[in-house]
Amino acid sequence: MDMFLASTRSLTRFALMSAVLIGFAAGQRKQAPSPGAKLSPLLEKIGTDIDWQPDWRRAAVAATRSGRPILVAVYRYRGFKIPDQQRLHVFASSDVTALLRDRFVTLHHQEGMKLPFADYDDYGIGPMTLGAALLVVTADGRVTHQTHTVDRYAAYDFLVASLQQQPPTHFAETIVQAGPEIQAAVAARRGEHERALELLEEPTTSLGHLIIADVHRRARRGTAALAAVAAARALADQEWLPRVELMELVLRLRLGELDAAQLCSARLAKLQDNTAADPTALYWSGIESLANGDNKRGEKLLTQLVRTHREDRYGWHAAQTLLQHRHPERFGQLRWVWPEPAVAASVRNVAGAATNVKRLVIERDAGKFLRSEQREDGSWISPSELTVVSRGHPFTVAITSLAARSLLQRRSHAANERAVRTALRFVLAHHEAAKNSPQRSSFMDYTVWSETMALRLLADCLAAEIGDAAVLRTVALEKIAALGRKQNGSGGFSYFLTTDLDAATAPPVAAMTFTTAAVLLSLLRAREVGLPVDELLVENALDVLDRARGPNGAFAYSVDHKPRKTAVPGAAGRGPVCELARLRGGRGTLGDVRRGLALFQKHRAEFRRELGKSLMHAGPDGQGCHYLFFDYATAAEAAAALPAVERAAHAEWLLEEMLRARSVEGGFRDTSINGWPFGTAMALTAMHELFAR
Repeated sequence: MDMFLASTRSLTRFALMSAVLIGFAAGQRKQAPSPGAKLSPLLEKIGTDIDWQPDWRRAAVAATRSGRPILVAVYRYRGFKIPDQQRLHVFASSDVTALLRDRFVTLHHQEGMKLPFADYDDYGIGPMTLGAALLVVTADGRVTHQTHTVDRYAAYDFLVASLQQQPPTHFAETIVQAGPEIQAAVAARRGEHERALELLEEPTTSLGHLIIADVHRRARRGTAALAAVAAARALADQEWLPRVELMELVLRLRLGELDAAQLCSARLAKLQDNTAADPTALYWSGIESLANGDNKRGEKLLTQLVRTHREDRYGWHAAQTLLQHRHPERFGQLRWVWPEPAVAASVRNVAGAATNVKRLVIERDAGKFLRSEQREDGSWISPSELTVVSRGHPFTVAITSLAARSLLQRRSHAANERAVRTALRFVLAHHEAAKNSPQRSSFMDYTVWSETMALRLLADCLAAEIGDAAVLRTVALEKIAALGRKQNGSGGFSYFLTTDLDAATAPPVAAMTFTTAAVLLSLLRAREVGLPVDELLVENALDVLDRARGPNGAFAYSVDHKPRKTAVPGAAGRGPVCELARLRGGRGTLGDVRRGLALFQKHRAEFRRELGKSLMHAGPDGQGCHYLFFDYATAAEAAAALPAVERAAHAEWLLEEMLRARSVEGGFRDTSINGWPFGTAMALTAMHELFAR
């Protein structure tokens, strides 16, 4: 309940606190009659405190009348029995919920809902569309901002950024009369952080300092928030001290300062005779216990909260937390720390750059950008890290390997070689760590990509004599063995495992053609530098590509699909990589490669329309925004196999397409799903293949 906007007549001190701090405002408190009920149904309640419009027409009317943008939430994983991660994470955030209530008209996309931008000429949401997205849309149906993220913090940043051109809050007279503290609190709720700070430039009360702390918390400025908490503590009486302690507890958890958080939790327990009387304190005390490894106490507190507040948002959050703690493979990892700032920013949108720039300048700027994005441990960011606690996501390893390869191709630049050596140390360290603590896969096994890309980097480093040859050889052989274990019964490779973790038996894993081709290229490169690769491993994978190749030259998505029915427009992007793998494996010809490139060139406009989208397979033929730079880079590598005059012709159109994704920072990105380092690495690799031979 919004105590600011619904009724200013009841703005007592603690009503104000409840409305302002850390989303502490709870709903109606009702006792639960059935404490033993299952947890999962409570998850369906998350997000129900948002005022969702029933259809587009009423959303558009509301947006026109209020002058607000429309936030369209899309979550489409047809056929997958996956908990709604958007609901569990984005709409579980009280900061996001408050922002949506105050500044957006909200619409939750449902199957069959009519939307003005569903047509492919406008945006595209069709029968094959997959993924999660937050779309900011005008009342006349124009998509102005979009993101794929289901991370609550990145989503909050996205929403705040999308509002930058909106007029500032017009405070109602009752709000103005209530004073600067309430005005600042309202501004904070609305994402106007700097305005809130200006309104409370010199606070004189504990509440004022707590509001400042809350502003900094929303912006994830931990040091500044803690300073404000200290100021609030100095002015707090016994009545206010529990709220001060609670704010510090949350901040310490978000900063990963678990010892300090434990002390806060202990002090908070002493200040309150009955912690259960405050569901907020009960919830955060439970989180603190789990974070510090006291699972028994943490589960006890959260279970108590579920039992006593089933109709309250903190009861819902407690159920979610318990399920995450018990089943991370299904509900996502339980995390209490803020994401690294750079990781949260990895999904940022950046303005595009001019395309009429000399190629050498483009390459120079891209290399400079890529080096600037490398972290101290040698890795490059994957946006997928927003879903994990550590940097161990397979995509991080894959992207790091791709980025290092793109710089290795330009090792004459000393800074590039240093970056490669640092990246190599990260890849090797991750390999050892993974052996000791292997990752559990659930619906998807993305380690096929990390093993594939890391193997190719190792092979290239062996050829370039970078790193300890004996170590590289040993690790490369282990990567080859790991890929061999991932080869499925069809003879190919896939990252898909199952649509349903509850299924008694997982369905047979289909071999995906583009995945199989990528694995083949890495295996063949390893063999090229003298590493032993089982011939049967290669031949079986080549058989898969042969079976999936139709008479029209299009490769089916997987061997489960019939090649004769494969539409060329949707398949054209994976054609070059599949034909290149067949060529290097001794099954294909240069004529086949030419045909694959010609089909991709012919249908490039269909792929171009997916650039920048957050939803996958939005087009009628299933083109994927998340495959664009993979397709461009592998097409460039295929073109490099042709005579120079033919390669030059393909270089012209491929560079033209890639430059559409260039930013003012010098980086490249096809979609926020993959992030800037991935796109930049693939663009650099493509340019090397096209121009450096």
